[in-house]
Amino acid sequence: YVMTLCLFLGPSSWRETSLDYLLFLTSILCFQHSSYSASCHLQLQRNFTLNESPPLVQMPVVELNSPGCGGHATFSETKSGSRASTQYLPWMVLLVTRTLSGVYRYCSGTIITERHVLTAGHCTFYTKEDPVSSIKVYYGMKGLKGPYKQAARFLRHPRFDISSLRNDIAILMVDKCFALEKNTASVCLPVNHVDMERKQFSEVYWQVEENGAATIFADILSVYKASSCRLHLGDTTFESRASFCGTGAATCRENQLDDSAGPVFTRGTNGRTLQVGILSYSADCAS
Repeated sequence: YVMTLCLFLGPSSWRETSLDYLLFLTSILCFQHSSYSASCHLQLQRNFTLNESPPLVQMPVVELNSPGCGGHATFSETKSGSRASTQYLPWMVLLVTRTLSGVYRYCSGTIITERHVLTAGHCTFYTKEDPVSSIKVYYGMKGLKGPYKQAARFLRHPRFDISSLRNDIAILMVDKCFALEKNTASVCLPVNHVDMERKQFSEVYWQVEENGAATIFADILSVYKASSCRLHLGDTTFESRASFCGTGAATCRENQLDDSAGPVFTRGTNGRTLQVGILSYSADCAS
């Protein structure tokens, strides 16, 4: 598996490492504002198209890493390759994207504020000729049977590359705020450096069957060193400052779309769940 880092780095770290996720996250969350927070707008009074700016009627501020973020998850009870206990994953959402021509795709995402969802950049891109026209965000851990909100706007990383899947990260803004409670909560993002090498992390992902039944599965990932990633992937240009790779303990998954944008996480020092990455792609079963 190859994952995109989603570390929320401090300003000095951003300058030192050239990882511009701080600028990216704050610019999206603030939508041209200058603080680390974003205004949560009033519920929309009219329909508008995807990526059109919503009415700027401000309500109370929403913020990253709110006091209740990452507080409900317990992963020790989940075995690799088995169904995850959904009661412990209140920040997981299922995305259903539709293109102009009517092509549907599924992706995973995570709630990071009352108004914003973190996902992979490739989940918001199909082709230049057939762009994504709508995204439904199903929350409450019930899959397609649960409530949903419509993505009012999304932004991909400005240097996202669909061919290499570099900078494979995007943020959606939903049309109405999530009510953060027991079954709907936000995940935490790290504010300090996280050592990614020689460690195990957890990944969860949605699997959607032909009949529409959706299930969350879990996997345990062992992360490689950057040099091993270049060797295994056969990619001498693998960029370890923005990506990491590893292997999962679960049985090979035949459907590559099942684990699209699955969040990768670890336990923080305060016991809360930290999302450190997003699954970009995995090798096929034959390899």
